[in-house]
Amino acid sequence: MTMSAIYEQALHAQFVAEMRGAATEEPTGTKDKGLNWTLRFSQRAAYDTARAELERLDLLKFATFDDDAASVEFPQTAKTPHGNINILARLGLDPPQVGWGRLIAAPRASEAPGYAQAIGHGLAVRVDEYGLKQSYG
Repeated sequence: MTMSAIYEQALHAQFVAEMRGAATEEPTGTKDKGLNWTLRFSQRAAYDTARAELERLDLLKFATFDDDAASVEFPQTAKTPHGNINILARLGLDPPQVGWGRLIAAPRASEAPGYAQAIGHGLAVRVDEYGLKQSYG
């Protein structure tokens, strides 16, 4: 293995780690139309890395990109002739935890104006496989 190949592998690992750290996973879609994951990225470079990773993994055909929002949506389970693929797992990302917790941040205040108030008051929320369910308790 050459020195440049070792350097390239190290850079790739660093870029992918940064992509994972900048991603917010959100369940989207419906049971009728299909359950999806939407990844929103806080950094443009992380969004670009996600696109490159999906291409490297030959999964681009399942993804819908929104360049303006720096987000990508894909099915929770991609069906192929060789079996089902969990794209989120292939990217090394975990789904949001299901259960009760405290909302500590919103992807963008303009997308979720009620979240700022929720954060200030420590609103408890429940996340299930279909999205966020709020509880004012």
